[in-house]
Amino acid sequence: MDIKKLRDEFRSPGQRYRMAPLFRVNDEIDSDEMKWQIASLREQGCGGIFAICEVFDDGAPDKFLSEWWWNVVRDLAQACAREEMDFWVYDDEDWPSGSIGGQLMEGHPERNWKYLKSTERVLQGPGEVEEELDESSLVAVTAFRMDGRKVIEDSLQDLTGTVHGGLLRWQVPEGSWTLAAYSAHPGKGFFIDTYGDLMDREAMKAFVDQVYQGHLDRIQDIQSLKFVGYFTDEPAMSLSMIEWGERFDWYPAMPYTPELPEAFEQRYGFSWRKNLPLLYHDGGPASFRFRCRHWETCCFLYSENYFGQIYRFCEERGLLSSGHLVVEENFANHLAQQGGNLQAHYRYMHIPGIDWIHPFEQHLPATTPKYATSIAHLDGRERTWCETFAASGWGLTFQEMRHIVNWEHINGINMQIPICCKYSLRGPKRTRFFNPGIGYQQPYWDHFRGFADYEARLCVLASGGGHSAQLALVYPTVDLWGHCWEPALLKQRSDEFNRMGDQLRLAGYDFDILDDYAISSQSRIESGVLRTSTESFEALILPHVDAARLSTVRKMKDLFHSGGAVCFIGNLPRHSFENGSEDAQIQDAIRDLLGEDCYDRAARKETILVLGQPGKACFIPETEDAAVHLQTLLQPDLRCHEGLKDIVAFHRVIDENHLYLLYNFSKRKQEGVVSLLAQGHPEIWNPETGETHPHEDYTIRPTGTRIRLSFQPDELISVLLHPHPVTRQIRRKEKLLSEVLIQGPFEFSIEETMSRPHIAWNWTQKEDHWTSMAPPLVVPKKIPAGDWCQYGLAHFSGLGIYDCDVDIPLIPGGSRVELDLGRVAISAEVKVNGQSAGLAYFEPYRLDITSLAKSGMNHLEIRVANTLSNYFSQFQELAGAPLHSGGDLPERRISGLIGPLKVRVYQSDGA
Repeated sequence: MDIKKLRDEFRSPGQRYRMAPLFRVNDEIDSDEMKWQIASLREQGCGGIFAICEVFDDGAPDKFLSEWWWNVVRDLAQACAREEMDFWVYDDEDWPSGSIGGQLMEGHPERNWKYLKSTERVLQGPGEVEEELDESSLVAVTAFRMDGRKVIEDSLQDLTGTVHGGLLRWQVPEGSWTLAAYSAHPGKGFFIDTYGDLMDREAMKAFVDQVYQGHLDRIQDIQSLKFVGYFTDEPAMSLSMIEWGERFDWYPAMPYTPELPEAFEQRYGFSWRKNLPLLYHDGGPASFRFRCRHWETCCFLYSENYFGQIYRFCEERGLLSSGHLVVEENFANHLAQQGGNLQAHYRYMHIPGIDWIHPFEQHLPATTPKYATSIAHLDGRERTWCETFAASGWGLTFQEMRHIVNWEHINGINMQIPICCKYSLRGPKRTRFFNPGIGYQQPYWDHFRGFADYEARLCVLASGGGHSAQLALVYPTVDLWGHCWEPALLKQRSDEFNRMGDQLRLAGYDFDILDDYAISSQSRIESGVLRTSTESFEALILPHVDAARLSTVRKMKDLFHSGGAVCFIGNLPRHSFENGSEDAQIQDAIRDLLGEDCYDRAARKETILVLGQPGKACFIPETEDAAVHLQTLLQPDLRCHEGLKDIVAFHRVIDENHLYLLYNFSKRKQEGVVSLLAQGHPEIWNPETGETHPHEDYTIRPTGTRIRLSFQPDELISVLLHPHPVTRQIRRKEKLLSEVLIQGPFEFSIEETMSRPHIAWNWTQKEDHWTSMAPPLVVPKKIPAGDWCQYGLAHFSGLGIYDCDVDIPLIPGGSRVELDLGRVAISAEVKVNGQSAGLAYFEPYRLDITSLAKSGMNHLEIRVANTLSNYFSQFQELAGAPLHSGGDLPERRISGLIGPLKVRVYQSDGA
């Protein structure tokens, strides 16, 4: 996208950049009501919906794929066509995807996922043994000898072929032998007693036929419909290594699918069955090799048979596959549920995605979106989405929404899927089940369009390629496979990896995460830089691991000898995918980089720096020190000066221009100077208004560009650096001429938005016999600035309407008049002398009213919206409930025009 097109899209973002919420169909549908809701979403700035059939919590039978559902899908698609909105389909009856809510296994128990169970007994030979075995579940029988606690590799024997009619007969050789039988057993799902085998080709073909083809058949004839594609949600390769109390009584176990033995042997040329003891016992280097190959084959089958079939279905029909995986923050889940490599699956998504659930209880590490955005960058995919706002509580404010989406955008997200917009809130369970991130039921809904426009403009800026990052972090897949029996260790290492990612971002670096395939097959080394088809990295970083691919370490060695930078964090790997444990080849490659004594020095936790021979290499023993020591190898793209700190950058190159998104990660207002490595003349692009203007306070130096900026808390400032000076507006310094404090009290009235016809039917708390602690509502006729909860409105959710007259002193020609609302909880629509002055929904809650104000008396009308948090706070049934179950934070119930309110008149110097 060139700059002219980017500017046009920024001013007025099109549908593709606008939010598309999960539209949860969770009640019987009234056609007119549904049409109104879709039209309301369009009116408030959304560009589409993802249609999802929520499991009804009122005892109704399953609806997904029923005739009822097909009628609903068709009605929703037709409503979207009328509103010219994008239409997407969510591919299961709630999460996790892959079982059609259990329907996939009905009449087909073989489609259920399976885990591998090992049963062993020790035999003393010589002699003959007869063993009865259940052939219906039998996968393999092996025999082997042990040397202490170690398998003797040469003793491994595959006895599977000796089982006939459920009976094993075997002549046991002399000595002590272990006989092991391996059987496959169906496992339960999280919420239902079955779950699909997502590694099974035929099972997943049936899934795609029933869900994907089924939806397409029902809607492909709808004229003007923009059917975009499908969303798959948190599918799982296996649940064998998930600990979940008594329900998952198999834990821990190994994943299995019937295709696994043959697929393994095709990939590696040796027997899977014969080597199964190496999966459970130490057998020296062979155990490590076999475990890695077992998990790699499982990951391959899952990726090809689930994601691959979905991708090919969509690709052949001009549709888009998308989705997100699960618990991207934890390596143990990467392994257990995704086979150890998220990025292998993201390659089969036209739009890869993530989610950020519980944003006020769990920070989103910068690494989490990077798994998806890195693949989008590598493969030239323009979009990466986030399922956002989930489990935020009823009182989620626009200011908090800004914090959430800004952090996502700064890490490469450029499409938003709010979770969720619920068709209905009737009944206690719908009220308490992952209450909506957004929704027409909220009192602020009339004001939502302003936030939607802001969000869409940021999606425009973050889309379209050209991402610039200095660092490539190695995705430690081999280490995950090698430590498959140690989930606590994997959790510890993922915590380290996540902390390192955040520290690098706060130190001014950006990075992508590259798996071994990307490093070996999608990149090349040129003049000290690791290049892909879309990006160039100056340094390659291996996080804390014991094991890696030898090919990846050799690529690091080549980069170093080409003049580039490489870095090892926390540990030096000793084991490799290729050769197993204690691999001399990988250790020699690392010694070539860091010196003959590097392993001894690393054991003593010494920092190792090798500079200019011809490249740069380092070992940093503590993850927390990575960002500091890395600066000796590489100057960051962004640096902060004059007290400025915690600014994070996202950098795109567009033609000869450099676009920086600069985010104030801190919760405080701050001012200072940023240094950017790129050179150019800055122009500010304001995502709240769509306006752009040159920025004057900057200098260009040989080392880059220095810009003085002022940030509000959580603010994101967009700066475009042009190669040539931007036509400057004359922006003279302003001086304050007058300031009027509006003390009130204000004339006050309310609008009970919850009583509007399209909303009122949602509230069934009285019918559900909930216990209210709210006194009768008495509305004061006058009210001062401040929290309206203090004036008898603690449980009121709706609009508060403030009226007053304000006497403004003389406004000279050329002056600027500003209305400062102080603080608003949560948003305000302002009219001055009967004309709209706009919306205030972010700090600092100020509006330019120059064109509306006059000298003398002026009338202000301020319509303030709060959230449903106040209404739901009255019910004992929600007391102490967590955010995702209808509860909220007490501080979020602060509502109204908090103030202080001021009108200021400014005059430019020389005016």
